[in-house]
Amino acid sequence: IMNYAKVEGINIDVLINNAGLSGKEAFASTPWSKLNDEIQLMVTAVTELCHRVLPHMRQQGWGRIINLSSIAAFSPPGASLLYTGIKSYVLSMSQSLDMELKPQGIHVTALCPGFTHSEFHDIMGTRNAANNLPNVLWQQPEDVVREGWAAVMKGKPVCVPGTVNKLIASSVRPLPISLQ
Repeated sequence: IMNYAKVEGINIDVLINNAGLSGKEAFASTPWSKLNDEIQLMVTAVTELCHRVLPHMRQQGWGRIINLSSIAAFSPPGASLLYTGIKSYVLSMSQSLDMELKPQGIHVTALCPGFTHSEFHDIMGTRNAANNLPNVLWQQPEDVVREGWAAVMKGKPVCVPGTVNKLIASSVRPLPISLQ
């Protein structure tokens, strides 16, 4: 994609990294190829795309990057394979990039939604379990997008859309190691 953009003379002013998946099997039972695919998609590709759009954004002194994380990034590690750790990485990387790049006119936001009506649960094969969750936990994609866009335009490094998600994210923050 980046080579195509360069050949065509397309400058990327806005990047939205919104690819994700989550494994269902236990880590030790998952073939390395599946784990590697997850890491490539949700860590390497996100990081590389950010890196590749920055020269133009820095040159023009303006750019916006939204990296899709999750409220899972705020929770203690769980049995969800790599998902929580990867989303924590995306959150931390986005905050670090925002601190580094904000003086240059580039805003980076980690968008951390909770349950959102999308094809994610269908692809992961978890739709039936997801359907058992209370409606108050769910958001519409349009609302998530609206809040994420407003956050990056205001220069907010983290956006947890929805009041319920904000409460969940703040309540599941792990205790400091000294208090555990």
